Amino acid sequence: MDTDAAGEAAGAQPADQAEVREKANQVEAQTFQGKLVRVSPLPRPAPVVRLVDASAGPLQARLAEQNATARADSIEALAKWFPGYDFATAAQTCDDRRFTVLNLGAELFDHLDAITTVERLLAEHNLPGNRLRFSHGDPGKTGLRPDRVTDPARPQMNRVRPGPLVSALREGWTVIINGIDDIDPVIGGVHEHLERVYGCRVNTNVYLSWGEALGFGQHWDQHDTIIVPAAGAKLWKVYEPLALSPMRPWVGPQVSPRPVWEGYLEPGMALVIPRGWGHEVAGSDDLAVHYTIGVNRLTGTDVVERLRTAGGHQPILRADLAYDLDAPAMAYDKSLHDEPDSFRNVVDEVIGPDFMAVAVATYRARLPVRMFPSLYDLWAAVADDNWDDQIVRMPVPAGVHVINRDPAVVRLAFGDQLIEVANPVADLFAELADCRSHRVGDLPEVEDAPEARGQLCEELVEAGLLAIETDT
Repeated sequence: MDTDAAGEAAGAQPADQAEVREKANQVEAQTFQGKLVRVSPLPRPAPVVRLVDASAGPLQARLAEQNATARADSIEALAKWFPGYDFATAAQTCDDRRFTVLNLGAELFDHLDAITTVERLLAEHNLPGNRLRFSHGDPGKTGLRPDRVTDPARPQMNRVRPGPLVSALREGWTVIINGIDDIDPVIGGVHEHLERVYGCRVNTNVYLSWGEALGFGQHWDQHDTIIVPAAGAKLWKVYEPLALSPMRPWVGPQVSPRPVWEGYLEPGMALVIPRGWGHEVAGSDDLAVHYTIGVNRLTGTDVVERLRTAGGHQPILRADLAYDLDAPAMAYDKSLHDEPDSFRNVVDEVIGPDFMAVAVATYRARLPVRMFPSLYDLWAAVADDNWDDQIVRMPVPAGVHVINRDPAVVRLAFGDQLIEVANPVADLFAELADCRSHRVGDLPEVEDAPEARGQLCEELVEAGLLAIETDT
C-alpha cells in the first residue's frame, strides 16, 4: 500500500547533490503557478495533513459538507451498480466482513461493456511485462513470458498478437491484464466512487481463461476482492479464513478446509470476498473473462509505519544508538540511553492525540486523481476564454484535506498534490469540492472580482485538477 510513510521510507535520502537537484527539477516541472492557485507535488515527508473539521471555521465546515456530499453521491452510484450491497457499512467494518454473493442484473454489466473494453485494451494498448502476466494452476508449468504473445518485429510496442494469446489460453494459462483502471475511463469512473467510499486505493485486473484453467489454485488475497464476470461461467469455491484479518508474512498462505460457498459465477452476478478468505476457481468449456476489483483497505500497520515519518522530526530519534545499550552514552543533549523509558516517552510524544487522524488524512491525500480528459475539449475551453458556459467537475479521490491557512492562502491537499488557493477564492474553490458537475456561470461570484470564477477554473484545468465535461 502506498502510504505516506512507506513512500518516504523508501530511500528518502538522495545519494548526492546531483540527485537532490534532479528531484528539485522534477518538482519544479510538475508545479503549476497561476495568479489564484499554485499546485505542486505533495512533499515527502508531507506537511501535517488533517481531515477537515467542521468546527474549525466556515471554510472547513463547507469543505466537510462538500466531502460528505461527494461520498453520498458515490454511495448512491454504487448502490445502482451493486444492488443489495451496503458499501457504507462495509467501509465502516473492521473484522466483521462476510463473504457475499450478489445478483447484480444488467446495470453494471452494460455500463462496463467489458468485452469491448478488453478487446480494445489488447488491440490498442502497449502491455509491458508489468501489465500483462500469466498464471497456471499446474506447479510443473514454468512461467510464460509476456513476449511470447507480443509482436517480435516490434518488441518496443508490446502489442498483443491474438493467435499466440489464444494458444496460451488453450494450454491452460490464465491471462491477466493488470491495472486496467489506469487506462480505461469506464472502470476508472467506477473506481472513483469506490475510492471515495472506502478512502483507499482500488485497482482492477482482468482475467481471461479457457477450459479447465486453474489460475492461481487455492489461495487468499491481502485485500478485499469484488469479482465481476464479463463473459463465460467459472466454478468458484470460497473458504472461511484461517486467522482473523490475515496478513503476510505473519499469516501463512494456507487456505482453511472450511468451505462456505460453491457455485458457478456468470455475468450479472458478483462475489465480494473479504481479505483472507480462501478461494479457488475452475473453468468451463467457454472463454471466461472477469474483472477482479481489489480494495486495499488501510490497516493499523500502515498507521504505525507513519511513526518513522513523524519521528524524524525528533532529534532524539534521529541520533545514533550506542553499541552497548546498557552502558553510558555520550550526546549533545539527550539520548534514548538516558533512562529505561526514554524510547516509550518520545514515542508517546510523537503519537499524540491526533496521530491516527493525521496518518489517515495523509494517506487519503496521496490517492491519485482519476481523469481521462479530452485534449481538444480542454484546448477549446482555454482558447475560447469564455468560461461561463463551460461544465466542469473536480474528481477529488477521497476528500479535500487541510494543511494550514495564513492571511494570503489556504493550503489544501488531495490527489497527491499540495494546492495553495488565494484566500479571496477559497470559498469558490470549496464549491467545486463536491465532485459534481457545475456550470461555471452558476458558481458564486467573488466580491469585487467577477472574472475570478473563470480564471480559477482555467487555472485548475491547466493544473490538471478540473475536468471539462461536454456531456452532462
